[in-house]
Amino acid sequence: MYANGNPVNYVDPSGFFASIQEITISQQVGAILAATSLTGIVVNSGPPEYPGGFGEGPQPSLPNHTGHTPQTSLLRKLLSLGGFGAGSQPDLPSHTGHPAHDFEDLIIYLFTASGTFRGPAASGFDWEHIMDRHHPSGNVARLRLRQNPNYSSNIFHDLTEQQVERVVRRAWKNREKIKTQTNAAIEETRIQYRGLDPQSGYEIEMWQNKGTKIVETAYPIQRH
Repeated sequence: MYANGNPVNYVDPSGFFASIQEITISQQVGAILAATSLTGIVVNSGPPEYPGGFGEGPQPSLPNHTGHTPQTSLLRKLLSLGGFGAGSQPDLPSHTGHPAHDFEDLIIYLFTASGTFRGPAASGFDWEHIMDRHHPSGNVARLRLRQNPNYSSNIFHDLTEQQVERVVRRAWKNREKIKTQTNAAIEETRIQYRGLDPQSGYEIEMWQNKGTKIVETAYPIQRH
């Protein structure tokens, strides 16, 4: 359907861009490619060349219209290409409409130099929650330790609060996605990660709210 049936607000000359969101995503991809040329990854004084790998090998077969079934969506086809299927991948729902953060996750994944998708960046850390429940000085932490001595394994022992913050931030940089958990009742999705802080040896479990991108809690599970 031309411009999603809304030719007043959208222009769709090619049949592939039906919304402002999709146009914005294509502009973001263009900006990323332009930025790489400034950092020396792609340097050319003449006409621009296509990035290596994108025009080679099998290519997705996409119907010439704006509506795609989940199996033939551009997102799914991109993830199926050689090199893009390695390592952890972004969570994409099985339907044809995707919110903005799904496209952002895809862009991060496609253009990460390491080829490993570590998930959305954190907009912040709930340090009050983390310290209250997982630092020896926290009220909730002390209560839980009295009720269950085994809770000690989830406490940052022998670290100041400032040191805990540094440990968690380093572990967050080395995180790997474990799973996604959705609470349908409140329409909230959280992502579970684990990361190792190489300096302290703490392996830390972290939960991020996918909507707000805040890391809501972080606690040690073992020390190497």
